[in-house]
This record gives sequence, structure tokens and C-alpha cells, in this order.
Amino acid sequence: MKSHRHLIAITTKNAFILFLVILGGTFILYKQGEWIAENRPRFRRLTSIERIPCEYCAGSGLIDDETTPSGYSMCPICFGLGANLIRKMDDNDKLCPACGGMGRIYDFDTDLPRTCGRCDGRGLIHTRQPEE
Repeated sequence: MKSHRHLIAITTKNAFILFLVILGGTFILYKQGEWIAENRPRFRRLTSIERIPCEYCAGSGLIDDETTPSGYSMCPICFGLGANLIRKMDDNDKLCPACGGMGRIYDFDTDLPRTCGRCDGRGLIHTRQPEE
């Protein structure tokens, strides 16, 4: 009988400790939720990703080519993706007017595509805000 009472006392003590741990954990999670709700503006996205469709292949990633057996070849501007993903870091990043955000242009003098010289292939140019 003595050992039976001893087991009951131990389990009651362990249950009380477990209750305190769960109560403390719940309180901590509640306070973290409050802090995150108050500071949500600090966690806004710093960048925005934009999808620019390729005008050279009309977004298909393929161009007509009579030299290949299929009659199509991969677009040299978007490399067959049909679009270009650009990442704007802030509001001063604007689409490059020379390449339209693709980062590559078709050079009609050499009849080959090349990297845009104005944006260096990024697709964006950084404009500065006028000083007041």
C-alpha cells in the first residue's frame, strides 16, 4: 500500500509540472503573437518580383526557323522561357527603356542578340530621386 501511494504522489507532482510548462509555453506564444502583430510593418517585403513577357517571341519561347527540322527554335532573347523575371529592390528601379526589361536586345547590325548595354542585362535601371 505504501508504494501505491508513492506512485500516485509522483504522478500528481509530474502532472502539475507539466501543467506549468504548458501554461508558460502558451503565455510565451501569446506574447510573441502580440509582438508580431504590433511590428508587422517591419516585416514587409523588401523586393517585388515582376514577370515581363518577351515581345520577340510573343511569350511562347519559340521563334520561326526554317533551318531546323521542326521549323522552330529557342528564342534568343528570353532563352525559351517566354518571359523575364525582374526583381525591383526599391521604388527607384524602373524598366530599361532600351530592352523593355528583358536584359537582351536584338542587334540588327550583327544579326545576333546581345546583352543590353544600358542596363547591363539586368532589365532595370536605377533612377535617382531629385534632390529638394
